[in-house]
Amino acid sequence: SQRSGSWHLKKMINGYQIDRAIGRIEEIDQSEAEEMALALIKSVREYGPIAAERIDKLKREFGHNKGPTLQDVADELVKRGGTIGTKKTKGEIWKPKSIKTFKQPRLQELSAKPVDQITEEDIESWYRSQIDKGSPAAVDNAFINLNRTMKWARTNRYIKSNPCEAMVSSELRAPKTTRNTRLEKTTGELGNFLSALINYETVQKKNTDQTIKDILLLALLYGRRWDEVRPLRWEQIDFDRDSIFLPGETRG
Repeated sequence: SQRSGSWHLKKMINGYQIDRAIGRIEEIDQSEAEEMALALIKSVREYGPIAAERIDKLKREFGHNKGPTLQDVADELVKRGGTIGTKKTKGEIWKPKSIKTFKQPRLQELSAKPVDQITEEDIESWYRSQIDKGSPAAVDNAFINLNRTMKWARTNRYIKSNPCEAMVSSELRAPKTTRNTRLEKTTGELGNFLSALINYETVQKKNTDQTIKDILLLALLYGRRWDEVRPLRWEQIDFDRDSIFLPGETRG
């Protein structure tokens, strides 16, 4: 079928959904697109989902030597991440949030350009133009995805070298901002809650009510989880050293 100026193949093969562009309509006629689609289907049947990523190899085999665009390569990488994962995720399938970051509009300036024609100068020019539009942190995040895409292109031999390498250590890069994620216990919502909890007098003077209040205060003041402080015993508290021993700390 035709979609956004390209021949598009969408077909379920052995439980795997092929859903990708075969080639631009102005570059490939319908008969060639059909041949390539059949070849791709056969390849997926024989070698599994990984074969679907090599559509550009098929293009070259059919005599279309024009390299894949940046968008083509990004789609390959996302497809790989969304099906069998990548080295960075240790083989775990990408989360939807990670896939979404590759669909941001900041890379549109370069997305339609053949990846083997993108130079270091193009990368620098793109970076400068995006910085001028604001949000340096967002631009740098887009660059990180661009660099990953170029590494994927290099791995698949679409390019001989990564044009992003010079920018990786460039002084043009936006400095990383560090956010203070430490909760302030004396101000803001947490401070107000702690103050109210400390001054709270239980309606019924029961030991259980006071115990629950103490557990909440301990968890909030020391940043511990409920399931870490609830099983505490007196022998785990060292008043001389002002320390608490938590044998079953929860990680995650």
